[in-house]
Amino acid sequence: MSDMNTIKADAFAREAAQLLAENELTTAANLASRALSLVPHHPQAKDIQNAVNSLRAPWYSVIIPTCNRLDILKECLRRIEEQTISPDEFEVIVVDDASADDTAAFLHEYTPPFAFRPIIQPERGGPARARNAGIRAARGHIVHFLNDDALIERDVLQIHSTLHKALADSPVSVLGGFSFGATFTETLWGYALEHGDLLFRYPTFTNNGLHSHRAYYSCNISTPRRSLIQAGLFDEDIAGNLWGAEDMELGRRLEALPVPVLYREDSRSTHVHDVGVEGLARTAYVRGGGAVWMFAKHGERPHYAPIQPHDIAYWRNLPPRLMRRIDQLHTVLAEAEKISPIADDSPAPYLRRENYASMSDLCHSLWRMRTRELLELTEQVEQLALHVLHDAKQGKSMQHCAAQLYPAMLFIRFFHDTIGVCASDAIRHYCPEAPPLEATSAGKKAATSSDRSLQQVPAPNGKRILLACNFFWPSVGGTELLIEELGVHLQKLGYHVEVACRWLPNRSASIRHGMPIHSFRCHGKFTDQHMGPDTDKYRSLVSNGGYDAVIVLAHPDNWTCHLLRNLPAPAPRIIMMPSINAENIEHWQSMGVMETVSETLRSANTCIAVSENGKDRQLFSDLGVPFVFIPHAVEPEPVEWNMRNRLAIPPQSPMLVCAGNFWPVKNQLELLKLFAAEPLATTHNWQLILAGGALPWEKESRYFEECWSIAENDPRIRILGPLPPTQATALIRDADVLLVPSKGESAGPLVVLEAMAQSVPWIATPQCNAVHDEAGGIITELENFPRAVRNLLDRPHLAAELGQNGKAHWECCFRRDAMISLFDAVLKEVPAKASTMPPVLRKQRDALMQQIMQ
Repeated sequence: MSDMNTIKADAFAREAAQLLAENELTTAANLASRALSLVPHHPQAKDIQNAVNSLRAPWYSVIIPTCNRLDILKECLRRIEEQTISPDEFEVIVVDDASADDTAAFLHEYTPPFAFRPIIQPERGGPARARNAGIRAARGHIVHFLNDDALIERDVLQIHSTLHKALADSPVSVLGGFSFGATFTETLWGYALEHGDLLFRYPTFTNNGLHSHRAYYSCNISTPRRSLIQAGLFDEDIAGNLWGAEDMELGRRLEALPVPVLYREDSRSTHVHDVGVEGLARTAYVRGGGAVWMFAKHGERPHYAPIQPHDIAYWRNLPPRLMRRIDQLHTVLAEAEKISPIADDSPAPYLRRENYASMSDLCHSLWRMRTRELLELTEQVEQLALHVLHDAKQGKSMQHCAAQLYPAMLFIRFFHDTIGVCASDAIRHYCPEAPPLEATSAGKKAATSSDRSLQQVPAPNGKRILLACNFFWPSVGGTELLIEELGVHLQKLGYHVEVACRWLPNRSASIRHGMPIHSFRCHGKFTDQHMGPDTDKYRSLVSNGGYDAVIVLAHPDNWTCHLLRNLPAPAPRIIMMPSINAENIEHWQSMGVMETVSETLRSANTCIAVSENGKDRQLFSDLGVPFVFIPHAVEPEPVEWNMRNRLAIPPQSPMLVCAGNFWPVKNQLELLKLFAAEPLATTHNWQLILAGGALPWEKESRYFEECWSIAENDPRIRILGPLPPTQATALIRDADVLLVPSKGESAGPLVVLEAMAQSVPWIATPQCNAVHDEAGGIITELENFPRAVRNLLDRPHLAAELGQNGKAHWECCFRRDAMISLFDAVLKEVPAKASTMPPVLRKQRDALMQQIMQ
């Protein structure tokens, strides 16, 4: 009998292995289980079972950010344990935002019936950063955000999951309710909050109706992970005193995809955090700061758009006697938290500002008022509140008292909202003349690290430098990061640095790391019909801005370079660091514009080649354009935590990483097609992780969708979306291999230098330009990448040698201090020479490549 069982088990295991290779995970797992039921320790069946478990991902991910609210969090998780949906269908990720209580210890010991992962943030970052950490770690197709104080009813996850499956071809965000608890809403204050628009607008939403981004409340809402990543995730700059509108701001970008909000009133949850008078004031303050950031980022004009510097200065330093009077008003209103009028038989009112035009108009003009007017208005509001409290004691109904109390609550909400608006440095989008936040006493108390990155520093006495590029913050890519880093370090050397770049609608501030940003509505190349309406303004800034030098990093046919030809004298020194690859040269030759490109390059006082023997250097030589060699450089600063652990990648699974925004030239699509065609193995399946942002334009958006459609159908492939630079660096650090499949690069990609600095072997296409003069990797055509990966993984000692080869090259040629010193020398017009690739390292790299690819 045992021989027959073994024969049957072997047959089941062979069939399971074949199905596993074809990505039929469920059927393969069932057959492996049948084999193990016959032969409990069958080795092949056990390997298949382990492989399936490592690849199988839940359909649904619940993300809960938390901070110092352990008792409430425990109750929130208990409600999730009671859900009617099968625990096999979902996972829960709790992101602890640096709690000071016992939250982290509890999460590490927590063992629920569903898949569970805690993420412990070492530093407080705010809800946007916490939710993003959860999204990147999530494996589900759908992501459900819950507040830690949201107690959901038993069928909530099932309702959301069923809707998303039914609407798979028409993605939506599903919003559920978020009601205060019964005890709180029995009080006059709680009743008025529940039935008003001061915090949420649930009473205005239509059940099963579609709604705008203003309904994107992250306390109980679910969204396809694909849509979250395509929209760019939560804006992590909305933090500290800016927190409060990060969910609606993301909702706005989702709405543009379009992914509207569908409201379901049967998806109920209870908000166990009672919001009293002081809570409303705090919420209004942080939402005010977040809202001005959101309005600025998306080009909206709120009611305070005409605000002036003296208005901002006043609201950042309100007189103590006014604040004492506001505290007294808080004390009076707090009485409404203690009384509970009896509700009559009339319907519950919906209290909204549109029905209180007089008070609403006053609230919208608070920013114009000064102490006497505000004291008079505060007195009127207090008298109104006292009258309502008297009515309540006289037996007036709950509905009547709430309707009468609402104007006083509206005043409190807008008073503190106005403080928050003026405490945000983003208000300078509407009033550029306003003092930087740190120049005010309010700013000294309220500024966060995010705010400080946007504030202007006093101009040093050194030379004035303008850095010019096509894209800059908040766009994130290799060029943007290089320009930002160069500017920061030139400031440390005493230069005054400003930036000229393309106008972006989501740029919410005009200063970045102390560098004023000049935005221009310019775009495209000189071969286009026009380059935008601000071409003359850009030339005027360069000519009349008082700069000693302009450093330009862009393609030479781009507007940033081309418009610097024939500037009127006296002009600043022009230093061009042009982006040039083989595709560019072929295009210029086919268009017959090489002479114009040559004229643009010759208009510079100095040209910089960023590659040792790449296409930029070749073109300079062919055209007879003098140049100096300054390679790109990096100084990795990765986060401390392990990215493999955060992404729940099994230790036995090799991690392959591809990092870069989803531009078609980056060629992620062909990489995905190639690796998705590789059969799944019974052991040691690799995991391919792609980090990078989707782009908003039509062609690039379609490209991202093609990439996603491949990734979502292969359990070995995950797209994380954009990563902060420190996390992208850590992802490369923790990778087994970095893959660079680009069809064209103007220099060696910065991610290759990141890999070299951290001893990680890389594989790049020959079109990656400067990689030919960079150690630590394999240069081969894309079609050979799978073979190169297999060979590296099969020969770990050679992979380690290759990584060390790259580290040695980085240490002698690509350190940040060396690059900054070279730029300093160019600006001072003194001779300087960069180090080139040592022959011994080149020889070692070539020998290792040959051994590995045999």
